[in-house]
Amino acid sequence: MHKVIIIVLTLTGVALSQNITVNETDTSQITLVNANDALICQFGSNGTLGTTAGCYNVVPSSCTDSVAMQQNAVNSSATFKFNGTAIFINSLQYQFSPEYTVTLNGESTDVDGYAVPPANSSFSCAAPLFSKSGLDKNSEHTIVLASKGRSPSRTDSQTDVGVFSLISFVYTTDNTTNTSPSGSATTSSANSPDATQKGTSSSIPNAIRISLLKVSASLTVVLALARHLS
Repeated sequence: MHKVIIIVLTLTGVALSQNITVNETDTSQITLVNANDALICQFGSNGTLGTTAGCYNVVPSSCTDSVAMQQNAVNSSATFKFNGTAIFINSLQYQFSPEYTVTLNGESTDVDGYAVPPANSSFSCAAPLFSKSGLDKNSEHTIVLASKGRSPSRTDSQTDVGVFSLISFVYTTDNTTNTSPSGSATTSSANSPDATQKGTSSSIPNAIRISLLKVSASLTVVLALARHLS
């Protein structure tokens, strides 16, 4: 006679996080003040970068396909509301970017937009201008990017505030569900094989079998312990 004890544990709590990008062109979600969608210089069929009046030379092109800009950005701002656990602001940064004030849920932080672009580039866009994590996923958050004034890092003789820039807001959603493990144990019996039968054994060694199965957002762990009883 063999007695098999089967323990089944079901665990849930798989993180379903994702980053959602809202470009500056989405005016249904972003409110722009004294800033507008800018014209980006395009490469011609001969590979030469166009020189359309007022266009911005965004090289490399991987920086962005669209951007909101404003020269001498006095009182320029962008407001965005979201539900999530983290927020990022992407911007074109260079030697004429202003100092910004970022206000998140009423708390303000000054951020210097000044940056020296890499070689053969007009702007820097490798890292977010601002980021914040650890936000309450169940609350709506409001973030405002506003030009504060001339960057303290500038060394040129001009007195303008600088060029406001917004590429996008990126926020992280977290739909993790937390459920305590649940388990059950059952015991079943089976007759021992007849030792006289051909191709059978009168002794069955102890065995432990563990299998992992992930279905949708659940993780199921099955532990089977079989013990031979004499």
